[in-house]
Amino acid sequence: MATIQTEPDSPDNLLYIQIDGYRGYKQDILTLKLSKLENKFLICTECHGIAKEAVFCEGKTICTLCTAGKPHEPNDDVRESVNGLNVICPLNYRSCECTGELRHVDQHILAM
Repeated sequence: MATIQTEPDSPDNLLYIQIDGYRGYKQDILTLKLSKLENKFLICTECHGIAKEAVFCEGKTICTLCTAGKPHEPNDDVRESVNGLNVICPLNYRSCECTGELRHVDQHILAM
């Protein structure tokens, strides 16, 4: 189930879409399985989803929303890698068969 919300504590009051309670994206939307190395750097160590708006926090890759107020710094390399992942629409349970780069998912969901 998708929940669309804004997060007041997020940078620029960004819109976030949570799917099935994940703050990141569920790994089952990937069209290809991540390698062990990709898994280590692209998966949030808190929610275990694909890191959304990835940051470094205490030496780990996590989603911006998973920082819970802890000091963190942007992780632009991971963000770009995550945004370029090929995925199927997270709302495929609603018969959506769209595929594309992860960077376009939020806009796609909002357009549905």
